[in-house]
Amino acid sequence: MRKKGFGIWILRFLFCLALILIYHVIVNFKTILEFFNKILRILQPFLIGGAISFLFYPLCKRLENMFFKTKNKFLTKRARGLSTAIVVILFIFLILSLCLKVVPMFYETMIKFLEDVSYNFSELYSALEEKAQNMEFIDSFLKEFENKFSFDRITKFIVSLNYKVYFGEIANFIFKFVNFFIGFIISIYILLDRHNIKKAIIRILNLTLKEDKKNSVLQFCEKTAKIIYTFIFGQIVDAFIVGCSIGIILGLFKINNNLIFAVIYCVLAIVPYFGPISAVILISFFSYVMGDFNQFITCSIITLICQQIDAHFVNPKIVGQIVGLKPLYVILGIMLFGGIFGAVGFFLGPALMVVCFELIDDILSMKEAKKKKLLQYKSFKTYKK
Repeated sequence: MRKKGFGIWILRFLFCLALILIYHVIVNFKTILEFFNKILRILQPFLIGGAISFLFYPLCKRLENMFFKTKNKFLTKRARGLSTAIVVILFIFLILSLCLKVVPMFYETMIKFLEDVSYNFSELYSALEEKAQNMEFIDSFLKEFENKFSFDRITKFIVSLNYKVYFGEIANFIFKFVNFFIGFIISIYILLDRHNIKKAIIRILNLTLKEDKKNSVLQFCEKTAKIIYTFIFGQIVDAFIVGCSIGIILGLFKINNNLIFAVIYCVLAIVPYFGPISAVILISFFSYVMGDFNQFITCSIITLICQQIDAHFVNPKIVGQIVGLKPLYVILGIMLFGGIFGAVGFFLGPALMVVCFELIDDILSMKEAKKKKLLQYKSFKTYKK
């Protein structure tokens, strides 16, 4: 009885202690959040390195298997190092090619595009001004607009800007670039030492979980990785293929700035669901500003047809299992994970939503299996009696 009473008092004490801890967490929630933010900032290069190594892993693994298949002692012994070196060199070559070849070419096209937009806007404004001469309300509105956005006002606005904010943004950009560079170096070490990292994780799981639960966790991790890889690479390839196709078709129809329109679609179409629709609207708008009504109609029809073909035929073939989600859940995933993780969440929202559904499905399947076993055991006991 004494032991039982002592146990009750221990439970009461622990309950009171838990309440005090919860109270302190709620009161000091902002301080705790700031503390975790500081830790995340310190660990940011490692998180970036983990993300980069995660993206590089499939190609490294494929190259490593190719080296093992050669059965050459020199290659098989250094398979991991060689595969990592090849992937890193290819990535650096791609970045340098973009910086030295693609970016200057795109910059020149962009300047010409902006000049055309400016010229067409000024022409459109002049046409509106001529038509508004007999309409006092529109005429006064245009004059007010012209006064507000005059050269003198814009100059005064630029002079009055707080440059400390912009210097802070530049410093922040440099800090992010340095973090990315350190993360890139860390990713190389992760790829080289991935076998030992995997062994350490399995060792921890062996010590903390039972065999069946450990296998379930590993299977779920493999499934999650497969879903994310399929989505990321599928979405990028899909956006590139459709964007290039739109650029080529617009070029055949002699639409000006078809390269810019192709890039707009490639960049925006990476974001699922909202991206392609936004790209069609934006391309149609710019085609109207840049040219006449016929060009607007041609551009709108071509981009809309390509977007619909992509949505119903190309994307399902490339992305595969992500298409199983209904539009409602795709939107929910984008909004939910976009709100939590920002730009990365907007991109990975549908894939993470599929992962959530897979996790819920696995948990429900396990519960159903346990319930079925329990019912079978009860029916067996009843039959035995």
